[in-house]
Amino acid sequence: DGHVDRTGLLGIAWYAPHHVVLEGGWRPNRSSPGAVDSHSTFGAITWGEDGRQYVSLRHDRGREAYQSIGENVLLVDFPSHVTSLAWRRWVSPRCGFNLRVERYESANYDRTGGEAGVFCGY
Repeated sequence: DGHVDRTGLLGIAWYAPHHVVLEGGWRPNRSSPGAVDSHSTFGAITWGEDGRQYVSLRHDRGREAYQSIGENVLLVDFPSHVTSLAWRRWVSPRCGFNLRVERYESANYDRTGGEAGVFCGY
């Protein structure tokens, strides 16, 4: 439909003691038409160990370039933020489950959602 995004990502991660990973980053974005600049920043903390479990908390905050909210209704350059909490748990050496909840908020609407899944590796 003529909309194009060009984006990048600058991130850093620190593998701290006690199975903790701290992450942060910045994502610049340019959207067309209109050459709308937007950006977001994020921070995350993950605790856990491969083969046992991981718990991750992440928060993103920034601006969005475009969002369609109805027929011929388009929002341009507005703030939003999203927070998510995820849990990945192994119940056997190869298999386990994932649970995740997410909360999104902007000036126009909010949403809360979740997902659940199972995994088995080889």
